[in-house]
Amino acid sequence: MATRKTKSKPTKKAPKKPAAKRSAKKSAKSAKSAKSAKSAKSAKSAKSAKSAKKGAAKPTAKQPKATATAAATKATKVTKPTAPVAAGPRWSEFPPVLSSLAEWVSQLGGIDFEMYESFNSQYKPSDWTRNPATDDELFTFAIDGSGGQVAIWRNDPNASPENLPVVFLGSEGEVHPLATSLPLFMHMLANGLGPLELVFGGSEPAPNEEMIAWVQATYPQAAFKDPKAIWSDAKQALSGFEQHLASQSKT
Repeated sequence: MATRKTKSKPTKKAPKKPAAKRSAKKSAKSAKSAKSAKSAKSAKSAKSAKSAKKGAAKPTAKQPKATATAAATKATKVTKPTAPVAAGPRWSEFPPVLSSLAEWVSQLGGIDFEMYESFNSQYKPSDWTRNPATDDELFTFAIDGSGGQVAIWRNDPNASPENLPVVFLGSEGEVHPLATSLPLFMHMLANGLGPLELVFGGSEPAPNEEMIAWVQATYPQAAFKDPKAIWSDAKQALSGFEQHLASQSKT
């Protein structure tokens, strides 16, 4: 009788998960957790930074520009040179007193002196200095026979012609203050002394009494002196005129 072989059932083995897979899953889980933590931390940091930024005072965008403008304005005020005294309106026609003086001069004898009809109408100060700017400062109203000029020096732009000094620019380069004001110069003329007679001397002056009376009546407040004393006072009071004129002249 043949022996029957019994087949043993194979033992069913539980499926085994590979260790590598579990480790990878675990690693992935850890990485995910780390990533979440990192994201949370980054979000928290970003939120904190945003809060800090929000809490901080925001600089005004226009502030630097305004500051720069203010600084520029301040610098301009500091560096801007002081403006010179504005000159008054330019003189052209004579004031009435000079027109009247021209009529009196035509009656004088023994004086080398000829009046203009308007300022700088023939020879001009710039003909003497070679500088056109002097025609706005010196106003020639008479000449002598050689071409020397008698002018009002406008050293104060706001003063009237009567209150300004009278000076002489000689044809040979002479420079002389004549009187500290126009009325005083007119008084000199009325006493028979023109610029050439004062500077170079000559015949005895011949006063015109009627003209003297007219000058005194026209300017009753003026302190008239001897003509040579008027000239002496002018030389002392206007001692810087010659140097000033030299600084304005061009060779």
